Amino acid sequence: MLSILCFFNSYDGEFVFDDSEAILGNNDLLPTTPLSDVFEHDFWGRKLASKTSHKSYRPLTVLTFRLNYYLAEGYYPYGFHLINILLHASVSVLILQVFSILFTGYYSSTGFNSPKASLLCAVLFAIHPVHTESVAGIVGRADLLCALLFLLSFISYAKSCNNGKYLYINGI
Repeated sequence: MLSILCFFNSYDGEFVFDDSEAILGNNDLLPTTPLSDVFEHDFWGRKLASKTSHKSYRPLTVLTFRLNYYLAEGYYPYGFHLINILLHASVSVLILQVFSILFTGYYSSTGFNSPKASLLCAVLFAIHPVHTESVAGIVGRADLLCALLFLLSFISYAKSCNNGKYLYINGI
């Protein structure tokens, strides 16, 4: 909730800076463009083989932009911003889980309260202004998706290393 409260003021923003080119100028978002083009074009909608291509390949991000366009039936920035805010909130919840994994057991012998420390770290992550560009700028969705998928994979790895229980790394 804190992350949503902190970044909700970006909800009514417009398309700015790179958002204009990555979204408004990207034909891969249009339903008339074949879906396969998303996998042949860069983040900006240019052919990867082209000399003018930026060579930034982010098909998952472009697919989420396309889904935004489809659901909103057009270029309405509100939906794009809302998804970024919700992605940041999801990442913040996962951060709590990651810190719980990392702090469990390690500080218990010193009397350090690991649940409170995990919550404090997650709260600081959720409200920290360094995330403003990733959340308020629609093209920052690539960063948010990367964080989301990395944290999910880390949590899955931690559980799999200890038969469904959390992994304790070097006493952690």
